[in-house]
Amino acid sequence: MKQIAQYTQRSVTPALIMLCIGMVLGTPRAAACDSEEPCDGLSLEIGYTGDGRHVAAGGLATGTAYSDVLDVAAGLRSTRLFSSSDFTARLSLMHTGGRSASEELVGDMLGINGIDAPPGWRLYEAWTQWDFGSRHTMSVRAGWLDLNAEFDAPATAEIFTHSAFGQGGDFGQSGVNGPASWPITALGLRVASASPAGYDFRLGVYEAVAGDVTRDRFVTTDWSSAEGALLVGELGVTRASWNRLAIGTWYYSSSFERIDAPLRPVAEQSGYGNGGIYLLADRRIFALDRWRVDGFLRIGAAAEEFNPLDKFLATGAVVAGLNPFRPDDRVAIGLLIGRTGAPYRRIVRAAAREPAAQELALELLYRAEIGDRLAIVPNLQLVRSPGADTQLSDAWVVGFRFELGMAHELPLQSQSVRGAPAAAVAVR
Repeated sequence: MKQIAQYTQRSVTPALIMLCIGMVLGTPRAAACDSEEPCDGLSLEIGYTGDGRHVAAGGLATGTAYSDVLDVAAGLRSTRLFSSSDFTARLSLMHTGGRSASEELVGDMLGINGIDAPPGWRLYEAWTQWDFGSRHTMSVRAGWLDLNAEFDAPATAEIFTHSAFGQGGDFGQSGVNGPASWPITALGLRVASASPAGYDFRLGVYEAVAGDVTRDRFVTTDWSSAEGALLVGELGVTRASWNRLAIGTWYYSSSFERIDAPLRPVAEQSGYGNGGIYLLADRRIFALDRWRVDGFLRIGAAAEEFNPLDKFLATGAVVAGLNPFRPDDRVAIGLLIGRTGAPYRRIVRAAAREPAAQELALELLYRAEIGDRLAIVPNLQLVRSPGADTQLSDAWVVGFRFELGMAHELPLQSQSVRGAPAAAVAVR
C-alpha cells in the first residue's frame, strides 16, 4: 500500500492538468446539426482513467498495483475543404504510468488490465480521413493508427477491463512488438467501404514493427522493407439486432523466428507465414422495456509456429436495466481462453518446465455511470493457470477502475458546398 501511495502522489500532476483543462473545456456540448448533412466542427477531449488491482491469492505474488492513463485529443471535420469529399483529422496524445499487475503480480499471458503500459508520453493517433460518395460509402484513413479501433473490435466487449476483450489474444500477441494497437500505434493506411444495407469491408496495411523494441519513445517512424508490413482485412455486417457479425484475417509479410527455433536446424529456425483468422458475432439477445442483454462470441487462430497461443476464445454478456433507479448501469460477465500451441509447449518442456494447455480468465464487473463525466467499474477476475504455467496457482484479482471524461465542441457555422442549409455539428 505504501508503494501505491507513492505512485498516486507522482500521478497527481497529470490528473490535475486534466482537471484544470476540463474546467475550461467542460462546458455543455453544442447542439448537433438540424440537417442530415455533415457540418464543420472542432472537438477537444480529455480523459483520465485510474485503475487499481489487488491480487488476493495465487499468481507470482500477492499485492496491489495502480496504473493510469491521461488522454488529450483534438478532432476536426470539414465539408468545405474538398468539394468531392468530407475531411476528418484527429490528433491524440496520452500519458501512461504505474505498475503492471500482469508482469509483477499475476504472471499471465493475456493481460488482466487493459491500460497496463510502460510509463511515459506517447503519440497515440495522428491521422486524416477522406469520405467519398453522396452517402459517404467509401473512406480512406492514413497516419498513426490504432488498428484495433476498427479491426477485431466487438462493441459489447468494450465494457470489460481485461486486455484480451479489447483485442483477441491470438492477434494481440503477434509481431515483434505487438501489432499497431494501444498503447503503441504505428503508421498505417486503411480503406473502408459500406453499403446502405449494412454490409462493409475494411482493408489496412501497417508497419509490421510498432514503436521501438529497444526503448520507449514518444513516436517512432521506421517503415522498412526488412521489417515488412502487417496486412489486415475484415468483412462484416451491422444491422437489425446485430451489433456486428464479421470475419477477419491478418498476415505479416516479413520472416519471423519460430517459437521452437533452438530445437530446430539452423535452416528451419525462421520462416514466413505468421498470420491468423478470427470470427466475431456480437448482437442484441434480449430487449424488453428497460431490460437489455447483449452478448458476443469471438474465436480466433494464429500460426502456432510463431506465436505462443494458437487458439483463442472470448465470450460474454452485458445486462442493462437491472437497477430501475439507474437504468444506464450495466453488469457484465466474460470468459477468455487462450490455448498454447505445440511448438510453445515443446520449448517450455526443453527448459525443464511443464506448460499448461491453456490460460483461462473470468471477469465479473459492474459499471456505474455517475453523471456524464464519471464512471466507476468495480470488478473481480479469476485467472486459471497464469502464463500457462503449471507451477503458478490460480490468481484471484479484485479491481476498481474510474474514468473521467470531458469534451468541448466548437461548431463552425457555414454553408455546405453541397448546398445544404447552414448548421452546426458536433465532431464525434
